[in-house]
Amino acid sequence: MKKIIFIGFVLLSVFIIYLVTMDRKVYYLSLGDSGNYVFDSNKKKVHGYSYYVKDYLDEKGVLEDYVYGYSSVDKRISDIINDIKLNKKYNNYTLKNSLVKADLVTLHLNGYYLFQIIDNHSMEYDELYEYIDVMVSDLDRLFSLIREYCKEDIIFIGYNNPFSSSDADILDVIDYIDRRFKDVCIKYEINYLSLNGSSLSGGFKYLDERDYKTIGSEVTNLVNKKIFRT
Repeated sequence: MKKIIFIGFVLLSVFIIYLVTMDRKVYYLSLGDSGNYVFDSNKKKVHGYSYYVKDYLDEKGVLEDYVYGYSSVDKRISDIINDIKLNKKYNNYTLKNSLVKADLVTLHLNGYYLFQIIDNHSMEYDELYEYIDVMVSDLDRLFSLIREYCKEDIIFIGYNNPFSSSDADILDVIDYIDRRFKDVCIKYEINYLSLNGSSLSGGFKYLDERDYKTIGSEVTNLVNKKIFRT
């Protein structure tokens, strides 16, 4: 009888150790713009921000998997929605399954087209705010769809302010985007990383290698707070 109890205790201990070890592992999924590699302002191939997040998790010994094949330059909200609905495949992965398995999802969108509209003054400001509202409505649909599959930590990375101008109208637009992004993230319990005010050196089409390192560092700071609670 004692032998049976001892064996049972050993098996239980092994199972508990397995659960603790399993819970520490992080399945990391990167979506949107900026995968493992990107091109900087000099058209040089450099690591994207998600590489530095992956590297950090790997150094901590907690990385279970890193899936970045659904990310690509200039990925739009509608593209990601379609990828999910069509359950896009990448190597041995499917997107819906990756979302279900993910412990951490990061999402970054390239603001080039919007910034180009602002820079060229190709819309009146009333039209521009309406354009932003439509974009945020699309983002709401994307977050709703992602939350159908992923119940874990999601970090959405906002836009930086690429304009050196101190024009009050432009600053108001950037602030408005930031507020709208934050509001929709709160709605879906998504962590919002605001880059408005960050000292990034790249322009609005391309960021520099240092910028991606900076973003990666800011993401890992959030990971520490939200996942590792440090």
